[in-house]
Amino acid sequence: MKTSLIDYKIFKVEDVLSVAPCKGNNKKHLFINIVEKPGVEITLDFVTKVLSAVNHDINDDCVVLVQTAPYLFRDILQQYNCTKAIFFGQRPTNIGLNVDTKFYAPMHLLDCELLFAYPLSMIEQDAAQKKLLWDAMKIMFAVA
Repeated sequence: MKTSLIDYKIFKVEDVLSVAPCKGNNKKHLFINIVEKPGVEITLDFVTKVLSAVNHDINDDCVVLVQTAPYLFRDILQQYNCTKAIFFGQRPTNIGLNVDTKFYAPMHLLDCELLFAYPLSMIEQDAAQKKLLWDAMKIMFAVA
């Protein structure tokens, strides 16, 4: 009889960056992570517009990571002291979080509000996805 001693995933820590290269002044402690498939052009116009609707400036209030290498979210929390985080095109397990969540379902973990969404390129093309993102952000940022 074979039994497993652990019931969770193990992450290979040496393959991830200890500090992710981010941009922004982080005045409101909001982390934005953007992941796209290779070859997809990343523009910040859409996310800039959405953030302005919740009174956040992408350059002053946020720290933005257009992801090109692996990282652990705990390192982001330690370095940037984020209280909110929005992940576009990212899954929790890819950043060292062993949680199962649905896209557009804000959750609280590690003293931080987290929101996972589809990739920006997908949201920009789909009105239904835009509405789901906006509804989730209204909850996350307490917007009427």
